[in-house]
Amino acid sequence: MRPHTSVLGEEKLWLQGDGERVRVETGRAPVKPGLSLTCEKETFYAFAKGQVAVDEAVASGRLLVDGEPEAARLFFELFRLSDGQRTTSQ
Repeated sequence: MRPHTSVLGEEKLWLQGDGERVRVETGRAPVKPGLSLTCEKETFYAFAKGQVAVDEAVASGRLLVDGEPEAARLFFELFRLSDGQRTTSQ
């Protein structure tokens, strides 16, 4: 599976999953990503917590999607955090 790239403010991350494991690294993806998402950290965490919809964020300009919008929706369904849980500090 090709990696997904996320740009969060000044940080760039890439993720690649195989159905069992997910690899997350900082920096540029080693190959062209299948999906690229650009947003602020706060917006990313709101997605991950299910507090904002992809279509709503795209329409308001809070999220830029390079790839299929359906892939962005699926990404945030798969990488949902429970309330209050964070993967990194701000």
